[in-house]
Amino acid sequence: MALPDAQANKPAILLTRPDPQSQRFAAEVRQAFGADWPIVISPLMRLLFIDLSLDPADFAGVIFSSENGVAAVAASGMPTGRMCYCVGQRTATAARAQGWDVVLTGADSAALASAILAAEPPGPLVHFHGRHVAGNLSERLDSAGIETVSAIVYDQQTQPLTAKAVALLGLRAPLVVPLFSPRSALLFQQMAASARAPLWVATLSPAVAKALTLTPARVKVAERPDSDGMLLAMKALLNPAS
Repeated sequence: MALPDAQANKPAILLTRPDPQSQRFAAEVRQAFGADWPIVISPLMRLLFIDLSLDPADFAGVIFSSENGVAAVAASGMPTGRMCYCVGQRTATAARAQGWDVVLTGADSAALASAILAAEPPGPLVHFHGRHVAGNLSERLDSAGIETVSAIVYDQQTQPLTAKAVALLGLRAPLVVPLFSPRSALLFQQMAASARAPLWVATLSPAVAKALTLTPARVKVAERPDSDGMLLAMKALLNPAS
């Protein structure tokens, strides 16, 4: 089995997000670090959309906390066009592309909840999200007086690491692993429990880092919860003295 030709100054990078997101981030990594950087994609989860009977017309606005939620609602054929609140600029871009009227965004769920509460929009709202969701955005809004319904629109089914990823974990060479969610952190550490490779882990947020119980050889938390922040965290891992 052919493994990436990782040089001493170019440790392999293991991407574990669902394939579309991993492919996109791999392109960003190559643009930031060089086209010849060794990258292995091994998604830990695959998306499964869940049918919904909810009608957005019953709500004054909708909330998306991920691109996956936008894609799931789009796949259901629900009508769009209503006011929309999004976590992250990528989610907002995906929502606009589907015809939603994005009026507020936040860097993370807590920031978005604060922005919505400050704006005091009319309710009710509906939060479309996955089965495994970090934070309590819907509960926070609801308890503060903005009626918010929580609606699961997709699941993320666990997948084992590929043979190539397992082989990388068995080597003595450092392996860079960016982790974007608490659940992916939990799944990865379960599958990497017997890893021989020194793990250099970048996490999207303190919540992701907190989900780790293994002790990586190096760890860096992104200062911003987005792809640019993750790239900077990875750069710090690769060049700790800079």
